[in-house]
Amino acid sequence: YVPGLGLKLVGLRVPAYGGATAPFLPMAWDWIEATAASLREEPAIMLGDLNTSVSSTGAGTRPQLARMLGSGWTRAAPTNGPSFFGSSGARAEIDHVLSTALCYVEEAGFVTRAGPFVLAGDERALSDHAALVCRVRVVN
Repeated sequence: YVPGLGLKLVGLRVPAYGGATAPFLPMAWDWIEATAASLREEPAIMLGDLNTSVSSTGAGTRPQLARMLGSGWTRAAPTNGPSFFGSSGARAEIDHVLSTALCYVEEAGFVTRAGPFVLAGDERALSDHAALVCRVRVVN
């Protein structure tokens, strides 16, 4: 909760569940969807590594994300992706900012460098994910 703004903020990281832990993935997404439903009528943001892209197909598709977007949540669309830089050269946009209709998200983007620090995108990087930043306004 962000006092002064009346904004509820949920930070997320959905692990890349597989093998014996694969059954946890739908349970994690069911929790995310239920939390989103409970916050839909409030100023709220859900953001983080969701380990899925809006263009995922097959096993990577998350029907819960599609239902959230269909129920009034909006996904900020950064214009400078990707957010994930895999060691094998894979690139994907799997980090997201989702907002209710009572918030306006602007200037969303991925940051791969901050001053002398390489956050993502090459072998010297601190992470395989870029930082996701945005500006949020609460609708009064």
